[in-house]
Amino acid sequence: MILAAGLGTRLRPLTGYLPKPLFPVLNEPLIQRIACTLCSSGFFNIYINLYHLGHMVEQRLCRNCHACANARPMVRMLHEDRLLGTGGGIANIFHKIAIPQPMLVINGDVVTNLDLEALWQYHLAHPDSAATLVLHKRDPWNKVGVSGEFVTSFEDKGPGSLAFTGISVFSEQFLSSLSVGPGSRIDALSRAMGAGAKVRWVHGPDFSTLKGAKTWIWEDIGSPPGYLMAHERLMESMGSSFVGPPGVETMIECRGGWVCMGRDIEVEENVSLERCVVWPRSVLKAGSSFKDTVITPYGMLCG
Repeated sequence: MILAAGLGTRLRPLTGYLPKPLFPVLNEPLIQRIACTLCSSGFFNIYINLYHLGHMVEQRLCRNCHACANARPMVRMLHEDRLLGTGGGIANIFHKIAIPQPMLVINGDVVTNLDLEALWQYHLAHPDSAATLVLHKRDPWNKVGVSGEFVTSFEDKGPGSLAFTGISVFSEQFLSSLSVGPGSRIDALSRAMGAGAKVRWVHGPDFSTLKGAKTWIWEDIGSPPGYLMAHERLMESMGSSFVGPPGVETMIECRGGWVCMGRDIEVEENVSLERCVVWPRSVLKAGSSFKDTVITPYGMLCG
């Protein structure tokens, strides 16, 4: 399941025109990248909850949901008539569709190279777990306490605490206990742990599809710095400093770092860019110079 019902408040005003799940990452809508990753990992039944500008997400995926080369996933989308939160969104999908197995859940604003199939197999190998969470070290979100292979608290800010990546697998028993209506998955997990349920965790870098801690990629695109950093990490992994249509790079001065440009961009004279993402149909005026900026037809965001 992809959680895609958020409002994207940290990315306003852009999310007033385009919902966060459709933000391009290396010129591909993020939610489409996630769906294709799920499909290539063997998950052919994909569920998505929608709210803000959900019709735009549905239209895009309905046109492209068979774009995966490996197989044709079945994508089902449910629109929420009110924000249900992470727990409520998961419960709504589970109870309405009656999924008879564990569910892998990933936030719709996460860019990662996590091996989702390996995570799934790890969870299946521990059938006593109510959930398996993917954790890592990432300030300022380190507040998950752990002991051995188990999560102990979601309010631990000690030196050994870790951050939740927004990626997890939930058992059918835990899913069936979720109440319909607004709620948080963290609150639901806390209640389950209080009743004796076991919640395991895995270290994200250990499940990277590219072996070795230095290759671990996880970024939350829900803020301008996170959106830019996601591009930086992906382009580093590709060994590239420019992504865009052929010939466009000759029309700009790349001052260093990296640049990602979409199609149908109007570029005037003497434009310089550094660590920038330029959306399709943007206009770069003569003499303009940008650094750490998201440039779109709807406005700009600085990271």
